[in-house]
Amino acid sequence: MRILVTGGSGFIGTNLIQELIERKHEVVNLDIKAPRLEAHVPLWREVSLLDENGTAQLLKEARPDYVFHAAARTDLRGRTRDEYAVNMTGTSNLVSAIKAAGCVRRTIFLSSMLVCRNGYRPTDDLDVCPNTTYGESKVEMERIVRARMGSARMEFVIVRPTSVWGPWFSEPYLQFFLAIRRGLYVHPGHVQVKKHFAYVGNVVRQLITLITASSESCAGSVLYVGDYSEYIVREWADLVQRELGAHRIRTVPLPVLKVIALAGDVLQSLGWRRVPLTSFRLSNMLTNNSLPFEKSARVFGALDYSVVDGVRKTVAWLDK
Repeated sequence: MRILVTGGSGFIGTNLIQELIERKHEVVNLDIKAPRLEAHVPLWREVSLLDENGTAQLLKEARPDYVFHAAARTDLRGRTRDEYAVNMTGTSNLVSAIKAAGCVRRTIFLSSMLVCRNGYRPTDDLDVCPNTTYGESKVEMERIVRARMGSARMEFVIVRPTSVWGPWFSEPYLQFFLAIRRGLYVHPGHVQVKKHFAYVGNVVRQLITLITASSESCAGSVLYVGDYSEYIVREWADLVQRELGAHRIRTVPLPVLKVIALAGDVLQSLGWRRVPLTSFRLSNMLTNNSLPFEKSARVFGALDYSVVDGVRKTVAWLDK
């Protein structure tokens, strides 16, 4: 297959392209940043999705059978939706280019679980309630996809990754692993928080499944991608600690963490960009997050990697 990956130099994109290469697909990476792997450089085309003509020209030249749209700004630091233009205008430009190229069989759009606030379980594909500017930009992205792809009768799938971790990751979960290695991570109180996370190897295999999945099972749908069962965060952190051979993780009382978070709020208000802990972050840490994976499990089938597998592969990558 000829496959175009937008954002192929990013975390998920790097893992996705490597898997596609190993499966002997022909891959093109549309990204404004150079690839993280030297072997991927020949596949890279330096094009911004905000360049409508450049995007259209690349689609015309590459003539992909399938498109994975992973390019996005994903941090939560933006204050206005204009700062996330690539998530909205960039998506619209890509849809125009796909329509003009006339060769794409199916496009897989990567959205985000943050179209809903942390802890909210949506009841259907259109049930959204973001509480971040980034989340709002992804809601708008989904709206653009449904309106423009649907009206042109072009086949698409929207996927919402959960919190993804694994080789080639960056913040926040790279910092999570490194904090455990350095003995800086602490368990908050004695609470048992459950959340949906995703080892990147499982996410990539699920995405690739959508190349051959039947239209009846996935076209026009929203599918969550990630590990089906929630993690108990404390148990996951302890698993990482043991695999790293790090010191045992300490537990800090919640009142102490709340004071530290309030201090972080003050520092953030004074312009500090990378505050270790804020009230918003602490609230997220303590909020259970369960998502509807029932349909995803039917489409994707059994996971390829256990949490233990993922931690071992990630620690091996860190050690390199």
